[in-house]
Amino acid sequence: MKSTGLVLTLIVLALVTVMLVPRLMGGGGVAPTPAVFDTGVTLDVALKRSQASGRSVFALVTADWCAPCQSLKRGALVDEQVVAFVESSTEPVYLTDKSGHDVERLGVRAFPTSVIIRDGEIVASLEGAVSAGRYLEWLETHAAAPHASATP
Repeated sequence: MKSTGLVLTLIVLALVTVMLVPRLMGGGGVAPTPAVFDTGVTLDVALKRSQASGRSVFALVTADWCAPCQSLKRGALVDEQVVAFVESSTEPVYLTDKSGHDVERLGVRAFPTSVIIRDGEIVASLEGAVSAGRYLEWLETHAAAPHASATP
């Protein structure tokens, strides 16, 4: 009987540890939407803004149940350099797995997926969570406005 009680106690302790440690370390639960995104902006609104501003659309497609999504939102998407670039150079839009039609339009196959759209065409997409440095490099490479070619 004593061994059964000990086993149950160890199981309970293990479960509590598994549930609490991530939360205590700041990694548990759903990460807040990064401040750079206005959740009221739809993909269509971002596309219209892009036409007017000449800036690329930066779409983040995420899901609350997706651990890499939460990591990206807590990491790269709150990095000061990434935020500054997104604010100054793109028309950001935040989409979730519940944004069915838009997720299909963007051809999303995995979460998270980041998509750059220029002139109404998808020019790049990145699946998964990456470091802030890698994310900024990807954004600068694909979202920056193309340089006007010099005329002779």
